[in-house]
Amino acid sequence: MALSIKREKNILVSFSIIVLVISFLFIAFNNDFFSITGFVIGTNPSTDYGLYILNSVEGDDITFVVPIVASDAYVSKAYAIIDVIDASGGVIASLNTDFVSLSPNEKANLKVKWKDSSNSGEYQVRILVLMDVESYSYSKNFMIEKKTLSFESIIINDKVLSEEANIILGENIDFGLLVKNNLPDNVYNVSAGILIYDDLENILSELRSEKRDINASSLERFNVSWDTKGVVEGEYHAKLVINYGDEFIEKDIILNVFENNLEVLGIGYSVSSSEALKPKQNLLLISIVFILVIINLVWWIYYNKRKNNFKKKR
Repeated sequence: MALSIKREKNILVSFSIIVLVISFLFIAFNNDFFSITGFVIGTNPSTDYGLYILNSVEGDDITFVVPIVASDAYVSKAYAIIDVIDASGGVIASLNTDFVSLSPNEKANLKVKWKDSSNSGEYQVRILVLMDVESYSYSKNFMIEKKTLSFESIIINDKVLSEEANIILGENIDFGLLVKNNLPDNVYNVSAGILIYDDLENILSELRSEKRDINASSLERFNVSWDTKGVVEGEYHAKLVINYGDEFIEKDIILNVFENNLEVLGIGYSVSSSEALKPKQNLLLISIVFILVIINLVWWIYYNKRKNNFKKKR
């Protein structure tokens, strides 16, 4: 009997250690408890990677996206102030992005929409990024284009962006690019496509459609396919492009690629949200840890009861 009690105690201690280790790892990888407030390092201001401008077309809402990444310390509050400056040097809009907190080495996009965008022409944005007690700033010129041909929406695997679009990473993803002719005349020999970039802003994939004609004030679909063999999950900067004659139109978008779904930012809708996936993963881990703790607690109670009964018999 004594040997049985001793063996049970050893097993219980080992199991308790396992539960503690799993709990510690869960906290370390899913919580900011061990982090210390520190400095956020932004992307290189001398490159275009420091700012995405989505939908810079006359008369449409324009979205500014500022990508940032934390250093090896926790950041409790990060946001950006964006001033839009016209050709005369005057500030015509001052915008504040959303607020985010960042775990060590975590990436995030600070976003804000300019609803009262101005007429076509060249403008400058001045970006001030603030994070806790530190800050940095940079600027970039951009164009608001006249509304000629425009992207209206994207269909992914025959699902519009307001619906759930299932994909299988490693297989082909079919895109239907809906292009509208806003001109009063027909436009001939139009092609559309997507340029997808890697982290160094090198072209990872170039998707091009066949040339088609678009009647005046009408909508046309252009089909392209992306072979995702070898593509890993993550965020990709991309451009929607339209070519006709000597004209070239481009539109920045962001592709968040997951194992079974795809999120597109900058075209009006999101297929799915990475933030929606994260709680599901955390809930599973929390459930596992909780079950292990309950089992461990029940085992301790059972062991102590057996131990006390054994002592009474002696």
